[in-house]
Amino acid sequence: MRKGLLLVIACLTLANISCKKDQQIEPLGDTLIWTETKCGDPWAVDVDRNSANFEAELDKWLESKTGFTIVQPLRKKIPGTAQNCTECNCKTGNVIYIFPNNSKQQKFLTMGFRKQ
Repeated sequence: MRKGLLLVIACLTLANISCKKDQQIEPLGDTLIWTETKCGDPWAVDVDRNSANFEAELDKWLESKTGFTIVQPLRKKIPGTAQNCTECNCKTGNVIYIFPNNSKQQKFLTMGFRKQ
């Protein structure tokens, strides 16, 4: 019983710390998306899209180009959207999602991201 009580106290303490930490984070804005291409993305030369650390590397690249820190990008495969062609603007089937604060979205929109 004593172990169970200690576990409950530990969980409540962690939940309280997590809630306070979350309150310090800048609120997320609207989701912006980028439809990934075979080689036509602005970061294609600097970020290896086949890297296991692609999202972290893209995050650093976006911060260096915009001056804004964002929540790490998320890349998702969308079934049935890849194009079977070899041109740079052919779609890979991946969509990249970013979540900048609304007041910082314009730089990303100018770069070519669009609102979802």
